[in-house]
Amino acid sequence: MSWAFCLALAVIEAWTGQQYFEPDSIAYLDMSDGLLRNDWHSLINLHWSPLYPFLIGVVARIAHPSARWELPLVHLLNLAIFIGALAAFEFMMRQVIAILAPEGSGPQSELPILQRAYVWELLGYSVFAWATFFLAGSVRKAMPDLCVAGFVYLDAGILLRIFSRQRTAIWFVCLGVALGLGYYAKTVLFPIGLLFMVIAVCAAGSLRKAFFPALAMVLVFLAITAPLVTAVSKSAGHLMIGEAGRMEYAWIVYGQPSEFYLSPILDYHYRRDPPNVVHPEIAFYGPQKPVLRILHHSPDVLQFSPQLNATYPPWSNPASFASGLQATFNFADQIRTIGLSLKRCAALLLLPIPLTLAAYFVLFFGSAPNPGRWRSILRVWPLFIVGIGPLVLYSLVLVVPRYIAAFVVLVWIGLLCGVQHRRSKSNPRITNIATVVFIFSLAAMAVGTAAYHVVRPPKPLQGSICQSSSVASELSKDGVRPGDVIAVVGDGLSSMGFARFARLRIDVAIPHNDASKFWQISDPRERGKVYEALREGGARIVVSDVVPAGKGFPEWRRVDDTEFYVHTLE
Repeated sequence: MSWAFCLALAVIEAWTGQQYFEPDSIAYLDMSDGLLRNDWHSLINLHWSPLYPFLIGVVARIAHPSARWELPLVHLLNLAIFIGALAAFEFMMRQVIAILAPEGSGPQSELPILQRAYVWELLGYSVFAWATFFLAGSVRKAMPDLCVAGFVYLDAGILLRIFSRQRTAIWFVCLGVALGLGYYAKTVLFPIGLLFMVIAVCAAGSLRKAFFPALAMVLVFLAITAPLVTAVSKSAGHLMIGEAGRMEYAWIVYGQPSEFYLSPILDYHYRRDPPNVVHPEIAFYGPQKPVLRILHHSPDVLQFSPQLNATYPPWSNPASFASGLQATFNFADQIRTIGLSLKRCAALLLLPIPLTLAAYFVLFFGSAPNPGRWRSILRVWPLFIVGIGPLVLYSLVLVVPRYIAAFVVLVWIGLLCGVQHRRSKSNPRITNIATVVFIFSLAAMAVGTAAYHVVRPPKPLQGSICQSSSVASELSKDGVRPGDVIAVVGDGLSSMGFARFARLRIDVAIPHNDASKFWQISDPRERGKVYEALREGGARIVVSDVVPAGKGFPEWRRVDDTEFYVHTLE
């Protein structure tokens, strides 16, 4: 029943969000195109991890979807990945139940309600559904969060199996394999994998007996991760596991978090240098490869390297524009960031409605004497460590619900272990009511999220697929064809949707902070010089989502009832 419930919600979320995308989604789609061209090197990106675009590329190579069906196909893939994550969670829950209710404890019908396996499944799946659909919204987002969650649950399940009774070398090797593959889903799972391996050795009990199994685990982990580490390090020119952590650390801790996702990356690298951030002063060229050049000054017209071959290079290949970006440690800024992150972590852990929290406290404080409840939690201490550890790691930089949802699940499952006891002196009726309230309140939030998206389907941040189709159709009337270059004025992220739909490349741009300078030009001859610079960059059309009213721009026309305006340069 739990599987059917979660699958039904997943199908609803995938269906209602079939056209939902974000800038990250476009970046992964750009990477997946490499498989269609037999260009495997396109999967090596210093910022984005390769597993999710690889899966998209495999599915696209089989189905050959049109532009309109590309996103629905990705959401169908998400549904398949969700089933895998659900199976991994089931595996983990079985290990938890095996630890709390070992064989020989008696028939299920004779056990207190909180010791029965089916009740524990309902408790666990209610937390899973709440975190997946309400907290993270993973199914409707074309991003690798479900892959990450699946590996986290699988890793936790294997870890608990090692902790409970299966301390043979095979399970250590399985953990090494799962942790190594997880790194391909997201870079942060590499350091988190190290934490899992340390806890696995500690959970084994005897270091002497666990030495060779642990050694095998580490060697397997290194063997699986070595190809990607080698490829990434070769691309960067030095040993590394990925750039995402370092870049976000510089942007978030020392930058302007409230504007990070609202402005192009270029603004941070070349316009609004965050305090304590240093980048190469090489005329807007990277230290290894030229990534852009300036075609016009004030307003700046930037041309991105055609070799980057992406919808919007600053977002699809952010590390190419951040070569040399470094952040010097500042204690005050770090403490400020940690404080904000801890508040977010606490809010997410306590995000269930008050009724859910009240039900948990009734179960926790009313089910057994004080030593018993804490002893039950400590019986799954590895689950707590691998749940809280990543939360601490994310707290150093940035806490986002979809980043930490799987780890919040681990913490909540650990907390629920505190309500399971051999002997219970509480009123059975109160226990039963509190259990039902806890399960149904979390399930209600998951169902409510899905129902809300049925009534009001989530809209993409860059407009609907109909809007993208309208803009693409308008551009085709002007002779723009797939593979052509267009220019944008302002935020290039807002144009990624229709550009991907029409298979265009935004290789020329007037950056966000220089857009106002362009719109303030009243002399047509001066504007003509800017247009000439855009043409020099290879653009045939320039697009903007904002054209000041009453400022005298007759050459710009609006695309139907969309928010976009276009001007033909040829």
